Amino acid sequence: MQEGDYSKMESSFTLTFSDCIKSYLGSEVIGQKSSTGISNENILLIYQMFPNNCEIYNLKDMLPPTIRDFPDVLVLVIRNFINDISNELLKVLTSNESLNDKYITGISWDRFKYRGINLVETKQKYNLIFCDLQDGYKRDSDIINGVATIYNSLRIQPLNYLENFIQSIIPGRYFIEGNCYYDNKKCYTSMCRDKERKKAIGIRLGCDFPLNFRWYHGTIQCSSTKSIILKHGDIFIMSELATGNMKEKITKLYLKHSEGTHGNSLK
Repeated sequence: MQEGDYSKMESSFTLTFSDCIKSYLGSEVIGQKSSTGISNENILLIYQMFPNNCEIYNLKDMLPPTIRDFPDVLVLVIRNFINDISNELLKVLTSNESLNDKYITGISWDRFKYRGINLVETKQKYNLIFCDLQDGYKRDSDIINGVATIYNSLRIQPLNYLENFIQSIIPGRYFIEGNCYYDNKKCYTSMCRDKERKKAIGIRLGCDFPLNFRWYHGTIQCSSTKSIILKHGDIFIMSELATGNMKEKITKLYLKHSEGTHGNSLK
């Protein structure tokens, strides 16, 4: 693989900046759910900032014509805008944690969780959390008590730069969920709704990997699947409705999303 040709990698990573994170271990919540998410107006303003790099997708267009009486549901993709930072961040995410000149560098992904009394490897993906810890490089995990590893985003220079860029276009305090898809043929996330958060801004690093969307009416699928292929360095911004935060008690309509090409990501 030539340097810079990340499409031939066998793994990829997604870092999602959001108002609130529920640990993959299940019991820890970091941050607080915002009262409002990212509006369509916010997304259109960002598009005007970077018109040569942006693509807008209106997920309302996936709905059957009989139920198109619905607000626009926008997702913005900024293509390969911060290439140098993306490359440096990928190096961090793929470097094992080590001690160099009294400073810790690299990271170690959380790969295990308890299922009943058994410690098992998480086969779908590996996980981490990044946020402002003020002091120190990391907080160690406590798997038994459902506490995930957290790395200090301020101590990881390319991540800190990226966070500052995101705050410059959409101000707010962010907590960062890291997903490592160590094998793009085996790894995935299942179709889900982001009920625990209203803001979702992500960056894809490594090989090409799709972000999938699908509409439901009650428990019944009512649209085909829309897959947006995200490449190394692409940033995606989901409007509040695109995250799945909808008043479905009124319309019974809502969106789910997943990542990956594995069959389980499309169930």
